[in-house]
Amino acid sequence: MVDAGVQWTMPPQGVIKINAHGFFSDQPFENGNMTGIGFVFRDHTGHIVRMVGGSLGIEEERINEFYALLTALRRAYRENYNDIILETDNAGAYWEWTFVNMEGVIPEHRYVVNQLEQRNADRNLRMDVRAISQESNQFARYLAQYGARH
Repeated sequence: MVDAGVQWTMPPQGVIKINAHGFFSDQPFENGNMTGIGFVFRDHTGHIVRMVGGSLGIEEERINEFYALLTALRRAYRENYNDIILETDNAGAYWEWTFVNMEGVIPEHRYVVNQLEQRNADRNLRMDVRAISQESNQFARYLAQYGARH
């Protein structure tokens, strides 16, 4: 579901909400980067418990968005967060991951989508994946663009 115009909302108590974004630019920045990823973890009070902005050096828009999601999930795993809400404003990546069951996933995306699916299939993880509006994902968007520029 895409919550058009709805601002960010806090997760329930005991749940970590992760907002993730993959940034893509048609032209490289001065540092040569064209892409960045950003994600922010917040608890039920809205307190930021982790934020990351950086670049993986990936030069394809959709795969970069998938890696933003996967990198955030890997970080959640390392920090033992097992009850999460994962939000992205990239509706295309969201639909390709959650609804196509690998049918129509282009070959270049299969590896990372398989990695996302493995994490999603983890019995110890309770995860709700959501597509949200850009307005609800502004901080992750900022971190991703910052990561690409720096």
